[in-house]
Amino acid sequence: MQAFPTGELVGQMKFGMLRKVAAAVVGVAVVLPASTQPARAQDNDAYIDVAIEVLSSLLDKAADGGVSPSEVLLLVQELKGAIDGVKVDVVARLDAQVVTEVRARTDAAVAKVHFLNNRFTAGPYAVQVAEAAYLARSYVDLVNADRDLDGVGRAMMTLFTISGVAEEKLGSVEEDRRRHFANYRQGLERLISRMAPQCHLGAQPRVDHYWYTCTFNGRTVRADQIGGQVSIDGQPPIAGPINHQLVQDLVMWDTAERLAKDALEEMRRRGY
Repeated sequence: MQAFPTGELVGQMKFGMLRKVAAAVVGVAVVLPASTQPARAQDNDAYIDVAIEVLSSLLDKAADGGVSPSEVLLLVQELKGAIDGVKVDVVARLDAQVVTEVRARTDAAVAKVHFLNNRFTAGPYAVQVAEAAYLARSYVDLVNADRDLDGVGRAMMTLFTISGVAEEKLGSVEEDRRRHFANYRQGLERLISRMAPQCHLGAQPRVDHYWYTCTFNGRTVRADQIGGQVSIDGQPPIAGPINHQLVQDLVMWDTAERLAKDALEEMRRRGY
């Protein structure tokens, strides 16, 4: 059974400046009462640091058309701190044979992020990470299993984030920056289009009972409507019909799709 935290715990989730954006995209915080919001995923917090917080910081610093040397230094430090929190988990998710090369390149990228601090190694490292990011983006179309899509998607987001910081370290200009984010955006859009739960409707009209279930990567969320009330995964019922989109969002809450939607929304909001 899905566990749900209190409103206080949900409020502690590290969305920072993206809290309202994420709520609008996912449609959970404004639809469900606090008692039925999904559980906080500890590993997802770490990915928010890399895929969202560092991205947000990069866009903030580039807002005036350029990033100063001191801002680049701060970006590198922020990136290193974020990578330290996910370097094991981001690679552990890539354990299928089909993604062996993506795993190896991601492992190298997160293990050697400190190369950005050295002017002799920053250039070659940036090239290697950019190649790895494009490789991961291509694998989004090659893998099919839910777990593989989630792992490759997280790797792609991590690599494009590292690559963006690396480009700023090397003196990125606005044209290069826009090209980078255009390619990243295409990868995010493709990932979102490919990551979808398997959903099914069921009904017993004679007793006014309807249900809707969605499954992704072995996890299922079920909503049951009896009369004019709906219960999600056995939680206390609330008034209203089944919200199909809400059930889909709940089962995808801590996946790469959710993170991709947040990152894509942030880039769009900033004009990228």
